[in-house]
Parts: sequence; structure tokens; C-alpha cells
Amino acid sequence: MEYDDRVMCPLIDEKIDPMECVDVVDCVLNPLFLNNLPEKYKAKENFKDICKQCKWHCY
Repeated sequence: MEYDDRVMCPLIDEKIDPMECVDVVDCVLNPLFLNNLPEKYKAKENFKDICKQCKWHCY
């Protein structure tokens, strides 16, 4: 049995790889990187706040 180390991302309501989570957080925290964030993560109106409130935000 394989261990699933992915984390639930509330921005897309799916599990993602932890390193992808780190990339998303970096983009949300740094306005210079925000253009690099894929559109699927920016689809929700208050995506920055949702990300910052996520339990995995400082993963």
C-alpha cells in the first residue's frame, strides 16, 4: 500500500503534491510571482485569503 502524501488544496478542492503547495504559497505571498500562478488556483474570488487560511499554508 502506497502512502499518499499529497495535501488538500482549498483553492482547487483537490489534493496536490506538497512541493506544488509550496510553489502556490510562494506565488500568493510574493506579488512578483503571482503571474506565475496557474489560473486554476486564482479562480476563486478571494484565493489569496483562502490560501493564507489553509492549514498547509506554512507547510
